[in-house]
Amino acid sequence: MNLLLSGDSGIDTVLTGPWKDVRVQRVEAGETQTFRADGLEYAIFAISGNGRVIDAEDRTWHLSPGTAIALPDTGEATITTVGGACTFFVVELQVSS
Repeated sequence: MNLLLSGDSGIDTVLTGPWKDVRVQRVEAGETQTFRADGLEYAIFAISGNGRVIDAEDRTWHLSPGTAIALPDTGEATITTVGGACTFFVVELQVSS
């Protein structure tokens, strides 16, 4: 599977466990993307570009290639691009109830 070309990874049909989705996601220059972990956990790895992250408690930090953020269940973060488009590798895991 080529995550750069495919919209659906089908990860939950290939691997067992709490996998919900894996994808490469692009956020265009000047845009934002909000991740809300409601019944999910996220791991978001920066591949290219630069962004500013703001979490639900208004803490901010810089996101650049080689850095990542993790959001536990009920976590929230918004990524805003800085200077150009950003590309991320996003992992979604289903939280068991």
